Amino acid sequence: MKLVDLNLPSIDGRTILKDLAAHPSTSDIPVIVVTGVEPKPDLPHALVVLWRPCDRDHLARIVANHLPAPRR
Repeated sequence: MKLVDLNLPSIDGRTILKDLAAHPSTSDIPVIVVTGVEPKPDLPHALVVLWRPCDRDHLARIVANHLPAPRR
């Protein structure tokens, strides 16, 4: 799982999303976007979009709900 901000100092978060989606080795990684800028609907590969500041407990629940079940 990856957390990505759309407004990063060195690279645009949309570029990260597109790069992850484009490569077979990373295309199945779930991505949560946490951002303070209004996202456009063109967010490929984004599982959830949260507005910053976001509630930490809410974020933790989202992450927990999307993690794979532990192997036994």
